[in-house]
Amino acid sequence: MKSFFADAVATHNIDLTSYDFLIYIIYVPEVTNDPHFDRSFAASTDSYISFPLYHSSIVQNEGFLTVVHEMGHKTFQAADLYNGFARQYPLGVPDPQRFPQGIACIMGKKFGSEIRSGNPAIALTYSTETWESSFADRGLDRFYTSDPANLGLCVDLIIRILDNNPNPNCSLAEFNSNECGTCIAKNYLTCAKLLTISGRARGPGAVGISGISVDAAAHGTTTTDVNGDYSFSEVPKGTKVGVWRTAAIAIFHPELFA
Repeated sequence: MKSFFADAVATHNIDLTSYDFLIYIIYVPEVTNDPHFDRSFAASTDSYISFPLYHSSIVQNEGFLTVVHEMGHKTFQAADLYNGFARQYPLGVPDPQRFPQGIACIMGKKFGSEIRSGNPAIALTYSTETWESSFADRGLDRFYTSDPANLGLCVDLIIRILDNNPNPNCSLAEFNSNECGTCIAKNYLTCAKLLTISGRARGPGAVGISGISVDAAAHGTTTTDVNGDYSFSEVPKGTKVGVWRTAAIAIFHPELFA
């Protein structure tokens, strides 16, 4: 295939020197005796992608998704996120905690079905192209895993695109260990690690006072316990929380968690 395109470029005197990378696409109308035209691959700064018009993969968007996948390699130096037919875990899935996955990463290309422990751990995959009755029960149609709307970027590629600057409120490690609530790759930039904050209402002699109502605005209210202690759970990292007195004997106790 490389020779085919090299000859075509030379024959038509096409100047490609101004391009950083090239993706060559060949449309194969029928089965050929040359297997080289039935496969897609990357070589140096170029990628070669086959669109077999005679095969069902053409309506399953396989070639189009491969083009986007290769652009991830060439544009952002993104790595493949699969090991054979399985996805890398947790980097290769957009939601490390909830399986089966309803979305997939373009650099992994397949949808995770379950985690398989090991060293390294992997995520097994599924495809609605091989139909199972359970797919209908989950509200999936036959082309669900072929629909580009159901694929996106994994968090490691999002961070790479941002010049290796992760979300300051949810690092990659925090995302992968499910410390950022129901966060998925699709909304990663707005995610925040969930914290538990606590304090103590004290009176004269620094003695803890029970029964004091403490208001943390949008994060609710609570009452101090017998020792004067209070806490709020699942407060997003980066949130400014002002805890103020609601009784004459409670002290003003502003806190900033960033």
